[in-house]
Amino acid sequence: RLHALVQGAEALLSGRLGLQGTGSQIVPVILGEDARTMSVATRLQALGFDVRGIRPPTVPVGTARLRLSLTLNITLGD
Repeated sequence: RLHALVQGAEALLSGRLGLQGTGSQIVPVILGEDARTMSVATRLQALGFDVRGIRPPTVPVGTARLRLSLTLNITLGD
């Protein structure tokens, strides 16, 4: 079921955002700028999504990203 969820999410993210899938339940959405990444993460968290902003020094400068973690506690609609 998790594998099917990963495939479904990859198809949606590819179609809507042009993101390439990783085949993993951890999905990086690279936004680049630290401030933008944290702002988007905060807005998504306010909507009830457990999304983390990841920025330097954890990742290289200019590659700040959202980290989405797909679990069996969500549906493709989420």
